[in-house]
Amino acid sequence: MTESSPETRILSEPLKTGAFYQYAGIIRMAIDGTTLQDLTGTGTLSVNPVDAALLEEPGSPAWVDRMTRVRSTLVRRADKADRDLREHRDHFEGLRQAIYDMAVSKKWCGEYDEFAREWGLITLEKDFEVTMTVTVKARDEEGAIDFVKGEVGLESFQEEVSRAPEYEACEA
Repeated sequence: MTESSPETRILSEPLKTGAFYQYAGIIRMAIDGTTLQDLTGTGTLSVNPVDAALLEEPGSPAWVDRMTRVRSTLVRRADKADRDLREHRDHFEGLRQAIYDMAVSKKWCGEYDEFAREWGLITLEKDFEVTMTVTVKARDEEGAIDFVKGEVGLESFQEEVSRAPEYEACEA
């Protein structure tokens, strides 16, 4: 190796943090004395400072102009990414609902539920019969039924609770 080969080249002044450099035909920002970052913030690169050409120093009018343009570009990209994500989510939700509706209309419930579990989709709703026994302390049967309806949260089943034999109060 010779003194002029890249492997033995002695570093000159470190990169100026925040300054814009051109390196390998791409404009990048220095994040420390030997590291450049893509303006999109997607990748960093360790470099020999003599291989990077200083374009704009921090605070110069050209630097402020470039930072303004970079920020504007990044905001546009972020807005587009947000729009794309929303469109993707809306499309996915529409597709999920169409598959769900098709399964219900074709009576493919078992097949759909298996598919839904595999792909993380909602499964079909089914009717279930639930029997419940609750023991409460009360002075009488009416008080026990009222307590269960009100305190346990069965207000929406008020008529069914008072008529259903499995909900009748009895001494335990």
